[in-house]
Amino acid sequence: MRQRLEAFCRDNPGARKIAHALSAAAAVRLRVLPDTDVAFRKAGEVFALTDAASCGALEYDMEVTLPAAMLEDFLAADPQTADAIILFFAENYYQEKYRDHIDLRILSGVFRLTMKGYLGLIPLGGPALMSILRAKGFGSIGSITAALKGIGKKG
Repeated sequence: MRQRLEAFCRDNPGARKIAHALSAAAAVRLRVLPDTDVAFRKAGEVFALTDAASCGALEYDMEVTLPAAMLEDFLAADPQTADAIILFFAENYYQEKYRDHIDLRILSGVFRLTMKGYLGLIPLGGPALMSILRAKGFGSIGSITAALKGIGKKG
């Protein structure tokens, strides 16, 4: 699965567009249950995957834990655009079959997330993402920012 994920990050036009939107300092830790722990870091115009254990003191912006079944479903769907990638995760975050096995920890403040380009991913998700966010009580960038401030640093 890891090789498929690496190929997806390197070759997929949507993944490349998402990587392009983020700053060079963006870093996300991804844990895929039961036994995968990798770091996504921007390397040029793509994401590089590295074993999280070998990253030392790398400061992550967020940590995401997913069940392997969700990542398998994602790779099988093979979304080709940034909005399709973002929508897959936004829609499936709330799916009952995955929900108990997903954890998202925001480790950076709103300012840092903004400076690194994460909030810029919201427009890439398009109207469909805003519809999902509105349905969950996040109808504007302001309400999303307020929610992020409420989460604060966890760790």
